[in-house]
Amino acid sequence: MTVKKYTISTGSVLIAGSFLLAANISQAENSDKKRGTPEISMEAITSQMAEKYDGTVTEVELDREWRGDVYEIEIRGRDGYEYDVKVDANSGEILKEERERENW
Repeated sequence: MTVKKYTISTGSVLIAGSFLLAANISQAENSDKKRGTPEISMEAITSQMAEKYDGTVTEVELDREWRGDVYEIEIRGRDGYEYDVKVDANSGEILKEERERENW
């Protein structure tokens, strides 16, 4: 009887361990998707932001954040403002936008 309980306990531990391993692999795969090659290229995002803000992109940087890849973009608009924009590199969603008047 003791042997059977030990076998069941060992089996339970192995099954629980398998579930934890599978969960960790799934998290790693999702993390790789967030941190892999961005869906939107740097050239494409530069063009899109220059058009959206009617200006010239002066700086683009790909940043790896906890939520995934993010482009940090600086744009000098024709309206006299400088825009600092954060864009999700996979969806194109604008995550943050700041605008300040440039020095004349």
